[in-house]
Amino acid sequence: MTDTEILAHLDQLYDPVFDAPVSRWGTWSEKWEDVPKSYRHDAIVLSVADMEFTTAPVVKQAVVRAAEHGIYGYTRLDNHYKKSAAQWFHTRHNWRVDSDDIVFFPKVIEFFSAYINHISPGEVVAVVRPSYSPIIKILQAGGAQIIDVELIKESDSYRIDWQAMEEAFTKADSLLWYSPHNPTGRVWTQDELQCLADLARQYHIRILSDDIHADIVRHQQYAQSAICEAVQVDRSLGANDTGIKSWQHTDTQAAPTYIPLSVIAPDLYASGQIIIVYSPGKTFNMAGIESATVFVGNKTLRDAIKASTRKIGFLNPSYFTLPAVCAAYDHGASWVDTIRTIIDRNLAYAFARIRDEAPQLMTYIPEGTYLMWIKVNDDIAFDVEDMMEKTHVIVSPGPNFGAKYSHYFRINIACPLPVLQTALHRIVTYFNSDAITDR
Repeated sequence: MTDTEILAHLDQLYDPVFDAPVSRWGTWSEKWEDVPKSYRHDAIVLSVADMEFTTAPVVKQAVVRAAEHGIYGYTRLDNHYKKSAAQWFHTRHNWRVDSDDIVFFPKVIEFFSAYINHISPGEVVAVVRPSYSPIIKILQAGGAQIIDVELIKESDSYRIDWQAMEEAFTKADSLLWYSPHNPTGRVWTQDELQCLADLARQYHIRILSDDIHADIVRHQQYAQSAICEAVQVDRSLGANDTGIKSWQHTDTQAAPTYIPLSVIAPDLYASGQIIIVYSPGKTFNMAGIESATVFVGNKTLRDAIKASTRKIGFLNPSYFTLPAVCAAYDHGASWVDTIRTIIDRNLAYAFARIRDEAPQLMTYIPEGTYLMWIKVNDDIAFDVEDMMEKTHVIVSPGPNFGAKYSHYFRINIACPLPVLQTALHRIVTYFNSDAITDR
């Protein structure tokens, strides 16, 4: 089955709910309001990692009910929130965590600010590159020294440079870890996590694990053709045709599974050497609700982190946070399963189209997240700002993830398929136009 045939089948897969356009102009969206005024009329934004889909109906209903009450007073955390978060990780990720381990923060990034300023100031922090940069900037603003550990690029993925990691651990106090990884989309294997835990034990490193993308991994039927089934491939074309391998990793590879590092190394979690940081914001597209869950297994450290919330001025969650988050955790699982199928469909479409129409670009279907990390051929004089200006498609520039990534960009494919089709048409047209020249 060719990529062109895959594209033809994907074009038939419009979803009346998720492919309906939703305008975000006038909503104070950070993602949209920074678009240059000169091309706002037809801009497409594939940058910031929030989705262009409305949230789960149960979440929206909970927020509406809360709004209809009419008194938006101070709120307080209760056991419902903690138990719901713990149960979510048990049912979704097979981690039996004590709800008492949970510390609430409004945002993931605020935890890292509290950590570097009030828990362990002046740390040397190892960072895996390429890497989501806002947290690194927060750590640096708090006085942290950063040591970069570059991932090793392979043809369709990335792997850890264990020699570089061990060398960094001889100098570092902690590791900033993304699981799944942003921007590459790696979902770390059990063996990789075990190796990481072993090194952390050896060198007494604390791992600060940002697991905000934990819920968005490829479906379990991935090995047999989860994406094929999602796009309704006609069996007459051969569901086992070897051409399918062009947009799946292999027909025998096991489905990627997110594993909390605390499951691999419960001793490190209990001692405080592992902190898991999570938010339902990515999963349910409600980053603006502001809710982060920090799992801390060591009571002494947990108490210190709780005290740090006062030092950064946090007292109460917003009025809408608890109704929305509890509704998501308690009743949103089926919606998440559906959105994962939509994301798989979009990833398959984007990969096939780039592969078929833009040989100047190299990418792959990531194991996790709804983000695609795209490499531009080195022999091309590439300027991401020029691409955005000429296509009116806003992406995340590669240098945002590390100085070495000027020939990369990241796109967020969690949007209605017609929007994605238009954006990709503009991008592949740009790379096949006179705007692109060889070095």
